[in-house]
Order: sequence, then C-alpha cells, then structure tokens
Amino acid sequence: MVVEVMHGHEFVMTHNDLDPRNILVKGSQVVALLDWEYSGFYPEYWEYCKALWRPGWDGSWVKDRAVDRILEPYLKELAIIWNTSSTICHAPKS
Repeated sequence: MVVEVMHGHEFVMTHNDLDPRNILVKGSQVVALLDWEYSGFYPEYWEYCKALWRPGWDGSWVKDRAVDRILEPYLKELAIIWNTSSTICHAPKS
C-alpha cells in the first residue's frame, strides 16, 4: 500500500516551509510568501504534509484546518509520513 500511495506524484516547485509566520497578508489578500531557502522540487503532496508535520505543534494553523483550506489535502500520504517518521524518530537505540 505504501508504494501505491507514494508513487506516481508529479514533482512541483514547493515552498517547503509554509507556515503562518511566512505568509504576509494585507486585508484578506495574501501579498507575499517569505523564507524560500528550503524551496525546491518535491512531490506534489509534500507542501501539504510538511505544513502539518510539526511534532507537538497544536496551533490554530492546525486546529482551524487552515492547511486543508489552502492546499489540496493528501491524507493518505500524510498518514504514511507521520507513521514512518514516528517509527524512525522513536525507534529504540541498539
């Protein structure tokens, strides 16, 4: 299942650090995105997953589902990334 979900995505130009602190808004318009040093070409699901992958982070960005409103959700990919990163980051040391 992992291979089927993660395979076949287009690579697109991605900001790779989309976060409220990097979005300038004037009135109700987004006027600029800041902090592009991590940008690059990543699978199309990456921006969505990266914007939500903040261990222990429970700010309004997540609670208000802002990411789901501004980016196409990739829920299966997100679940795989969360589960595999948790396994890798918290694996017992040998």
